[in-house]
Amino acid sequence: MIEFTGKATFSRGTQIIVGEKGLLKFGDDFRCNSNCIFNARTKIAFGDDCLLSWNVTLLDSDGHKIINLHEGSLLDGTKNISIGSHVWICSGITILKGVCIGNHTIIAAGSIITKRIDGEHILIGGHNKVLKQEIDWEV
Repeated sequence: MIEFTGKATFSRGTQIIVGEKGLLKFGDDFRCNSNCIFNARTKIAFGDDCLLSWNVTLLDSDGHKIINLHEGSLLDGTKNISIGSHVWICSGITILKGVCIGNHTIIAAGSIITKRIDGEHILIGGHNKVLKQEIDWEV
């Protein structure tokens, strides 16, 4: 299911994939540039006033089953993604399962985010690193 809580804009080349039990939720004033991929097997949720640059990928699952050979069990292949309000996700970013990003955050270009990042008014870059604090952004 796809849910909109207000105005949303998507540019060309955007791919939206929602699983049978998945939810993709967009807050008000959502803006997405070209060639972004949303793959929601469980849940991907955005707050209000989010801006995505081009070539951004969000994956809340591994995409395929991964098996622990010693135990014969499946690894947990899905975890929700939560993006707060007033978040700017710059170009060429990959956000993977289990990520939670707070309000008023910027994610620097080319970053790979693989875990929850606590805090607001921060700049995140590289691989899960807080680069600056006490920041904000404007269009």
